[in-house]
Amino acid sequence: MNKVCTLSLLVSLFIGSQVSAQPAGSSSGSGGATSYAKINLSTNNVEKGLTQTQGDPAFQTELGNKFGEQGLLALKASNVAYENFASHLLVRGIGSYKFIFSANADLRVKLEYNKYFKAAGRDGYNFGIDLGLFGYRFLIEAENNFEGTKTERTWFGFQREFSLPWSLWLDFTAGYSQLKADGLNAYFDTRSAVTYKGLPLNLALVNSFNSQKSQFGKQGDIAFFLEASVSF
Repeated sequence: MNKVCTLSLLVSLFIGSQVSAQPAGSSSGSGGATSYAKINLSTNNVEKGLTQTQGDPAFQTELGNKFGEQGLLALKASNVAYENFASHLLVRGIGSYKFIFSANADLRVKLEYNKYFKAAGRDGYNFGIDLGLFGYRFLIEAENNFEGTKTERTWFGFQREFSLPWSLWLDFTAGYSQLKADGLNAYFDTRSAVTYKGLPLNLALVNSFNSQKSQFGKQGDIAFFLEASVSF
């Protein structure tokens, strides 16, 4: 599996280099591939109830190719900060494919490889399945190196997006993490976001919650933060 993850990262690096050499939104001319770019600024970066920046602001960039509505290869980079690791940069290679069954049913499978700089103690891969049914999304994700513990985590999630007036959207995600690390209990997390979608600029107010925040110190604290993203 590590060889597969490494190959995924190398392919994503290649795609990212091709995207950077093309005008944003242009077609590559082979297989209907379309390049894209995304920039995200936030006052915090929280993933599944755990801050990845010790509560500090985050700057994220993503470059990739979309192959119609189904395939995606991308490279994502973000600053990070942790209490017990010297890592300052995360580079994530992403590959995914969506199976479309009908207008109301689809299944996306993804593989991600996480490479941290300069310390490599947090490197690892994530594998995910995302099932969409009539606007509801059911997610399962597995990772082999949870927060640098060298142990596995399996996360089960549910997500739903609701349309509101004035171009606003409410996005709610709830998840449950099964952990294998000694001394850590399973926990629930939620993420609620109200987003103004004014393409190409999106603005969001986000709240995150962790049911076992005490076992993670300040990394699991309840958080409110702002996000601004622009896509090309």
